[in-house]
Amino acid sequence: MGIEQIQQKISKLLALSQSPNENEAQAALLKARALMAQYKLRPNMKMNSDVVYKGIGITFTLTSEPWMISLCRTISINYCCRPVLSCQPGKRTYEIWLIGLSEDFEICKTAIQYAVDCVRTGANRCKADPSWTTVKQRREAAKSYGIGFAEGLNEAFQKQSQSNQPKWGLVMRTPSIINKFIADLGIKNRAFNINLSNDTEECRAAGKEDGKMMRSSFRNLV
Repeated sequence: MGIEQIQQKISKLLALSQSPNENEAQAALLKARALMAQYKLRPNMKMNSDVVYKGIGITFTLTSEPWMISLCRTISINYCCRPVLSCQPGKRTYEIWLIGLSEDFEICKTAIQYAVDCVRTGANRCKADPSWTTVKQRREAAKSYGIGFAEGLNEAFQKQSQSNQPKWGLVMRTPSIINKFIADLGIKNRAFNINLSNDTEECRAAGKEDGKMMRSSFRNLV
């Protein structure tokens, strides 16, 4: 099975996981990552060392979706890539770019796009709660859900990595060539302060549960 078939299988896995319950997203993303590792460990798997650096079609603003940064960073690192924020001078809209080896890039891109769709669905559900009476409250509820989801997913990835060491070894780490590529470009991580309202802590908790909840729906897909 070649890398194209692997990418198609992972894309199919994520497509099959579409559900009204966003907590199934975590299970799908973990299964996709395990499938990625499974084929990276095959001795006869031919990998392409070309570095890909381009946008993945996702835009956002820090005002409405500050969770996008931590979500994309968490997924990218765990899928052997690195994210970059692109923003034109004077603009408030950011675009997510991705740096990775060609065989990792498409898989990571698919995972991020899937996760973003799931979080946006859950955030919109929180925002639609009739208990929020102002635009600010609805915005804060959506932000809190997204931050919580990213936190929960990060915990799930860490648990997965710990349970698969030393079997996975170095295959699921960002390749050194990618780190060198980033260093040569002079790209540095930026810190963003995110202030959340205490009134929306329940939304953050709900997002965190959706991000880390284990589901068995996909156990037979890997």
